Amino acid sequence: ANAMLKVRQAGSLEKIKELKKSGREVVYVGDVVGTGSSRKSAINSIQWHLGKEIEGVPNKHSGGIVMGSTIAPIFFNTAQDSGALPIIC
Repeated sequence: ANAMLKVRQAGSLEKIKELKKSGREVVYVGDVVGTGSSRKSAINSIQWHLGKEIEGVPNKHSGGIVMGSTIAPIFFNTAQDSGALPIIC
């Protein structure tokens, strides 16, 4: 999850933590989301940062919101199955 995002701004993961601590919902937004080889790995990475811990299940998170103008169908379904809310916009 810490290798998330091919190109990211400096301090972005720390900013996400800061926003979550403030009680705000953090949303992952992209133009094209969920393309690539491992959609389960991708949603796990997103949920690690944006989701909430699952009580009694170590190292697993659920929830989170993913928005994109295009979301790969398999990624969309995997996100829903994992408790995330994918939104095509």
